[in-house]
Amino acid sequence: MHVDVVVIGAGISGILSAKYLKEEGLAFIVLEQSESFGGLWNERSWVSDQTEAITSNCFTEISDFPLPEEFPTFLKKEHFVKYIALYVEHHKLRAFIRTGELIKSVSKQLDFTDNWIVYSTMRSYRCRSVIISTGLNYDPRPLPPMFDLFAGKCMHPSNFNEDSKDAIKGSNVLIYGNGETAFDAACRVKDEASKTVLCVPGGTYFTAKDLTEGTASLGRTLPDWFNPITDQHSSLAVTSLTLLTTPHMKPLLRGFYGMEAAMSMASKFGHSIDCWNPDYSFYYGSYVGKNAQVLPAIRQSQIIPKRDVAQVSGKTIALDDGSCHSFDVIVYSMGFRTFDKTPFVDVPKEELFLNTFCARDPSLAFVGFCRPKMGSSFAVSEIQARAVARTLSNRISLPSREDMLDDCKQVNVNAQRLHPRAKGRLIIELSEFAYRFRSLEKLSLSYSRMLCLHGWRFTCNFFFCPWHGALLRVEEKPEILPGVYQRYLSKRVWMTTALVYVLYFPVFLVISILRWREVGV
Repeated sequence: MHVDVVVIGAGISGILSAKYLKEEGLAFIVLEQSESFGGLWNERSWVSDQTEAITSNCFTEISDFPLPEEFPTFLKKEHFVKYIALYVEHHKLRAFIRTGELIKSVSKQLDFTDNWIVYSTMRSYRCRSVIISTGLNYDPRPLPPMFDLFAGKCMHPSNFNEDSKDAIKGSNVLIYGNGETAFDAACRVKDEASKTVLCVPGGTYFTAKDLTEGTASLGRTLPDWFNPITDQHSSLAVTSLTLLTTPHMKPLLRGFYGMEAAMSMASKFGHSIDCWNPDYSFYYGSYVGKNAQVLPAIRQSQIIPKRDVAQVSGKTIALDDGSCHSFDVIVYSMGFRTFDKTPFVDVPKEELFLNTFCARDPSLAFVGFCRPKMGSSFAVSEIQARAVARTLSNRISLPSREDMLDDCKQVNVNAQRLHPRAKGRLIIELSEFAYRFRSLEKLSLSYSRMLCLHGWRFTCNFFFCPWHGALLRVEEKPEILPGVYQRYLSKRVWMTTALVYVLYFPVFLVISILRWREVGV
């Protein structure tokens, strides 16, 4: 079968790639190894039904497709599943997605056709270009070697099944890891296990994703848009200062980011758990906990917080605080393996122009492998998908190979300086990332032009909003603006937005202190 483009992976990145390829009029096919599309966000995935987003819905909306009005501020798995299904149906993409096709190999023919050939378990495909959007959440990092001496059962949340539930029920369980997957796992097993201990090596920061949680005296008066608005502006404040991350500014930035929303000062790193005090500064850390269930469970003694493991012998585990415990099951979440080279084809990640295009052969592109420091991965994937589709349809011209390789070198140097704890992941600053892609499309950001096209309300909202799809859609005429903006402009007018932005830090300080006093963390 011959097509213009083969997309490998039908998660949100592959689906967004399909939408923009269709918009460009290219012939394409999307191949997915599982029996349903959506990636992590499909009904059969290992993600728990109770998993809840840590960023508000203002970051999750795709730029041309508003979330349903009835969806909550923080989406759960069922909402993501429904939203992606609605998106696929709206853009009539289902006919292009072939499920149950495991990719065996991807290679380029060394002949005059210069085509790619993709072999799956079902058939082979010839194409001019390949987009790989398999993501990174499929190959868990293993436990450290000392856990080889553990005599009980070890499992990753991605392997939870009925047998796992039987093993956990009534057992002593150690959760080992730092991140949303580990925190979700602790919340899932605490009701079934006899004892649940959560070890967070290296410590962690916590910050409230729901600002009204625990503030009974204030929560009744806050409108429903307060969380999304402050979510946007806290990210804007952080991303605005990333340009200052030079070595001599580190002490100042550590102080600023360390107090993010005054959490570190008002409530001791956001959790008041001494054994979880982080050994890294806020901004330069790769992760901040926002799980809304872990801290209440700790206060109710359903989860016991610990820091790290010192020694393992059989089922007895000695912790670094000197205590020893007997465990039947270890549930670990050490993150997922990063890649030195890309999947299916050996392209060094240091040679990915804009973390997207293979600099040596731009007919090969990667969508969805970046993680934003602040904001949603949906936004990153959409920016990439649109640029790739427009490049493959020749609407965008890339720089020369030499220029792209030189740019990659400079970006890698900056990434090592700005994200020293990235551990091989492709961490990006969303605002800078979006502007670089706008520059690639030769779209200059003119506030006067925006004012003429959309009026003062949209322009003010755009100025105060770090990501709302506006960077992709600002040139469109007002009458064809997607409904997401119309809703945003009608419900969150610029005066409210500006007020929250100006008052953000003192207001958040008051909220943090109230939470600290009422909740006790």
